[in-house]
Amino acid sequence: MMRTVYCMAKHDMPNENFTTIMDLQRRNGVPELQNSNNHIYKHHSKVTEMQDAIAEMIREKQKDDIKQSPYIGVIVDETVNINVDKKLIIYLRIINDRKPKSVFLTNITVPNTIKDVLQNYEIDVKKVVGLGSDGASVMTGRENGVGKKLKDLNSYLIHIHCCAHRVALASNDASKQSNKITDYKKNINSIYRYFEHSANRHSRLKTLNQILNNDDVLSLKLTCSTRWLSLHKAVKGIYTNWPAICMVLEEDAVTNATADGLCRLVNSYTFIAITCLLMDILPILDRLSLIFQKENVIISTIKPVVSSSIEEFENLKDNLGPHEKQFSDELDASGSYKNRVPTSIQKPAFNVERIRFINHLISSLTLRFPNEDLSVLNSLDILLNPIHYPTDISIRQYGNAQLEVICEHFSEILNIVELKAEFSQMKTVIRASGADNLLSACNLLLSDMKELFPQFAKLAAIVLVIPITSVPAERGFSCQNRIKSKLRSR
Repeated sequence: MMRTVYCMAKHDMPNENFTTIMDLQRRNGVPELQNSNNHIYKHHSKVTEMQDAIAEMIREKQKDDIKQSPYIGVIVDETVNINVDKKLIIYLRIINDRKPKSVFLTNITVPNTIKDVLQNYEIDVKKVVGLGSDGASVMTGRENGVGKKLKDLNSYLIHIHCCAHRVALASNDASKQSNKITDYKKNINSIYRYFEHSANRHSRLKTLNQILNNDDVLSLKLTCSTRWLSLHKAVKGIYTNWPAICMVLEEDAVTNATADGLCRLVNSYTFIAITCLLMDILPILDRLSLIFQKENVIISTIKPVVSSSIEEFENLKDNLGPHEKQFSDELDASGSYKNRVPTSIQKPAFNVERIRFINHLISSLTLRFPNEDLSVLNSLDILLNPIHYPTDISIRQYGNAQLEVICEHFSEILNIVELKAEFSQMKTVIRASGADNLLSACNLLLSDMKELFPQFAKLAAIVLVIPITSVPAERGFSCQNRIKSKLRSR
């Protein structure tokens, strides 16, 4: 019975389903439920009591895990629930069994301060070395921001603007710089609404795709500024449905002015060219965003994945991507694309806009991920990540400049004399150990080498708990919205 109650809570099931589920288990022959004399708490109000008891046990175990963690990272995000109540959700990054782990702490009203919450949960603010947020002004404000207030209590705290948010903002910044891209996003939403609001049009679109033997067709999607990957899905929907969309709009254009306008739009060279351009650009941004949405992404990930994405964009400036190349080759060979002739061909003008948009993407990513903003994180990566270590005798001098950065930043919690004394031997031992990345090196320092290099073991713990993304908080809000839905809040 307790497992059933736990499962219901885990899967966001309403308590009133308890009686039905228990009856189903009895009918399925669960031995403990066959004896009619067994006392079963059937009323759903009892489920709340049992879930509260289970939750209390989980909280006690979690409190112990938090106390055992040498350092802590805090992840915060703000939202409004279905009742239009402002909520601040708080997750923690802790070390559990020598591995980083994200745990839910609480969901509070905004007027409560994080300092008060930490005190209520008996968490020493001096253990908090990192703060991850979405970069909103309430978090980053220079005078009254959450990060500023925590940094007043703890000078070595590192405030990180969520990397997944940065990617989304860089993409939005670049699109706002291009009127054609801005108009394109509005236009594909208009196309979506034209078909979504009519079952007849939707059915005809599906039928035409079947006639055209289009097996790769995807449904049309609406772009959404709060959904990081929505634009790519919307563009893929347009790309895979394009021939059928043109045919439906041509049929409707005779009697429908909206269809006539959309028909002219989707057949234009610029619309097709932008669709193909975005089909080559957006997968790069999506991969970057998905990497930063992983549960245990750490600081060593930031620089290489951002740099490699920028290199891919630089390459696209000089070389057409696969979708653009197919469009260009077909158009040059036959004057048509997918058996349709584009209108208003303005190749030179589009090429200028194309290069400008890619340049804006590159500059936006560079601006959102400045090296100086990540100097402490980069220094930690250089010191502890064996992938950067030189293979010759020069390792003795390697990392000395970055060590000074770390000594200055964490002087309150590290023994600087011991840290410098450990550095030379630590590099040699880590390189010889076979550890090939930052995570494996940190795990080694927190286990077998903890007593040999105690100061670097502390640094390893700091590296693992610094939150470079606030995605756990985003997932927490998604869970909140599934539970506190319109149907449950009447």
